[in-house]
Order: sequence, then structure tokens, then C-alpha cells
Amino acid sequence: MPPFGNDEYSEPIVFPKQKYVVQGQFRNLFNDDAFQNKFYFMKWSGATENPGVLGALTLPFNCTLKKVSYAWQSGDDDPFELPEFSQGGDEPRFDITLALIDEDDDNAPSLITSADPIATIIEMTTENSGGYPHGVEDFDESFEEGQTIGVVGALSNVVATDLNDGADLLLVFVFEIDD
Repeated sequence: MPPFGNDEYSEPIVFPKQKYVVQGQFRNLFNDDAFQNKFYFMKWSGATENPGVLGALTLPFNCTLKKVSYAWQSGDDDPFELPEFSQGGDEPRFDITLALIDEDDDNAPSLITSADPIATIIEMTTENSGGYPHGVEDFDESFEEGQTIGVVGALSNVVATDLNDGADLLLVFVFEIDD
């Protein structure tokens, strides 16, 4: 008789939860075209190349975002740079935010006006300048099947001069599938 079901093995077998891994990328960060509105939209793998459209991912199951890793990429080996000066005396920033897209908005998922920020993924300031930011962040953000999410980078307190043109930021999202 197999060892399952007899008294010697009375503990239930517990299998690890399934993971769902998705890659996204900000392309051509800080270029002149996108700088006009100071928003940059991350594209999920295989998404449209239109820089003015928020990349949307509709989740196919109940899940929890557990980790996000990120790495600055530059074809010219340029490190991440924010100007040392700002508008209004506030520190220059580049913040990346996870947004829930309103399913009831007729414009969703393409317009930033239909997204509600729910978690900050990365906050980059002048302290990150001169390097190649990378890391792994832990999360515990739950989503229901059918919800749509997007990732937005917002540049603030920066005057449009001396920005890296054409650098990328690669992100990897790890979701745990809920029962």
C-alpha cells in the first residue's frame, strides 16, 4: 500500500502556491516626446509600442503581487541621471506606481485618467543619479480575477534639460495565484 492514507503519514501534503511571472519595460525614458506630459507608461511583454498608451494587464485569476524586481538599462551605458535642480525647490523625482484601471471607464485601459494609483513600486531621486538602479521590492497587494492594472512612471520637479534619452527600465512582477 502506498504511504498515503495510512497512520504513519497522517500530515496532509502541502504544495507550494503557483507563481505567475510577467515582464514589463519602460522604453526610451526621458525622451523629448514623452517629457511633455511627464508621464511614462510601462509596456507589458508583447504590448503596443505607442508611448502615449498605458499598457494594461487584465489578470486571469485571483492573485497577490509578491515581488517586483527592476534594473536600469541603457544602450549607451549611461547611468541613471536626474538634473540637480528642480522646479519650485522640491527634489527631482521619478516615481513608478502600480495603478488599478477602472473597468467601468469607457476610455479604459488606454488613458491615464482612468487609473487609480494603489502602490508605489520605485522612488528614484538624485541620490540614484550616477548609478544603475536595480533591486527587488516585496509586496502583498491582492487582485481579483478580471481586474486590470498598469504601471506609470511620473517625472516631477524637473526642468526639461540634460535628461537621459533612450534608456530603459526593465521590471519583473511575481504574482502568487490565490486559491
